[in-house]
Amino acid sequence: MAARMQEARGILVNSFESLEPRAARALRDGLCVPGRRTPPAYFVGPLVSAGGDKEHACLRWLDAQPDRSVVFLCFGSMGTLPKHQLEEIAIGLESSGQRFLWVVRSPPGAGDDLDALLPAGFQERTKGRGLAVGGWAPQAAVLLHRAAGAFVTHCWWNSTLEGVAAGLPLLCWPLYAEQRLNKVWVVEEMELGVEIGWGGPAPPATAR
Repeated sequence: MAARMQEARGILVNSFESLEPRAARALRDGLCVPGRRTPPAYFVGPLVSAGGDKEHACLRWLDAQPDRSVVFLCFGSMGTLPKHQLEEIAIGLESSGQRFLWVVRSPPGAGDDLDALLPAGFQERTKGRGLAVGGWAPQAAVLLHRAAGAFVTHCWWNSTLEGVAAGLPLLCWPLYAEQRLNKVWVVEEMELGVEIGWGGPAPPATAR
């Protein structure tokens, strides 16, 4: 790829210069591939989804919540967590008293019944201040909703940009691949979020 890059007339980057000034300078100064020509870079981002299903039930639920009051948890279309971890997240959300919207992806072979995946009675006990949605939600529309207050994200690049474009603080829980690198950028470089869910000492067992 680096060898063929010299033949390109330009590089399109899904970001913007004020977000990544050091990366922009590196591209502009030809530092990406030492000794080789770097084509002009055009920062065309953030390219954010138009919002998806405007009639999704979770958006109607958000309409009834106060401004900037809801924590949105979503780990992407491939971000599946084991059942025991889903249960621990549920316990934490219930104990916190925080309003939340949580997109829950079932582990392989676990089925789609949220009542079977989550602690018994969880959805009933958190009804009104919390909503668990199976499988998918219109993420961009949720993040831009007036009720959204924070974003628990796996730090896939599109999700990161959508959170930044919405002006929300990011709670970073990377799962695999470059998500961990993106987390470093969010937390340490731009200081737009904090890290959770990766490394550090194990917390004490939750009282049941």
